[in-house]
Amino acid sequence: MTVPIPAVDQLRSFAASAEDLASAVLSAYESFRNTSDQDGDPNSVRMQAFRLPHAAGEILQAAEDLRVAANYVDGIPQFATNPCEFPWGVCPEHGASLVSSGGCTWCRTCRRAWNYPRLALPCREAARWLLTDQAGDTRHVCDGHATAARAQLIGAHVVPLPDREDV
Repeated sequence: MTVPIPAVDQLRSFAASAEDLASAVLSAYESFRNTSDQDGDPNSVRMQAFRLPHAAGEILQAAEDLRVAANYVDGIPQFATNPCEFPWGVCPEHGASLVSSGGCTWCRTCRRAWNYPRLALPCREAARWLLTDQAGDTRHVCDGHATAARAQLIGAHVVPLPDREDV
């Protein structure tokens, strides 16, 4: 089970509001264009509104950026209810075998890829193991971090969590 991320819907709502605002700005611009001054000079009112199309374009860009952000966040796996306690991600199967570039991450061993910077974000996999290091410090860790600990930590002791008999 995962914990939902309500901010995604909020970001999409902000994007829709921004699109409505851009439409209102363009409507105001059209009103200015169709208006003439009291003295009959149509250019003086129009000249005051020349920035409105640019402003509407900037607002539409902000709306697009909000949608992209929502899709990006929506594409990142949500935290498990009992997430791994490491502040970076690993390959769930191969452990510490990830590389990242350009906001994407992939495993050097199996070539599995993620469209987000998995190494830069806290691990979202479910904790299934109890890791104890040489100093006696413990953490609940996922399969990938357990694999990495067995290979990289001298004196690491990795055992299944008590409530997980199937690992």
